[in-house]
Amino acid sequence: MVTMLFTFNEKGLIDTVYTDSRGRIVDDKIVPTPWQGRFWNYAEHSGMLVPLDGEVAWLLPDSIKPYWRGHITKIDYEFAQ
Repeated sequence: MVTMLFTFNEKGLIDTVYTDSRGRIVDDKIVPTPWQGRFWNYAEHSGMLVPLDGEVAWLLPDSIKPYWRGHITKIDYEFAQ
């Protein structure tokens, strides 16, 4: 089981998500490692606020190691009926 801590900005939107024990592969072994996702630049699409930018990173003892950064350029939804 993983526990995640969400923080919200002044508008009530997700700012960060954090866990102190996400599995990271090191030398073919899974090592529990602190992890953080950050999200910003929210825009409304189909009545929902969506973060257009984000980054996720390992929080290592001596540094922060981002391993994914993204920017959404197009969104299409297909809603269930």
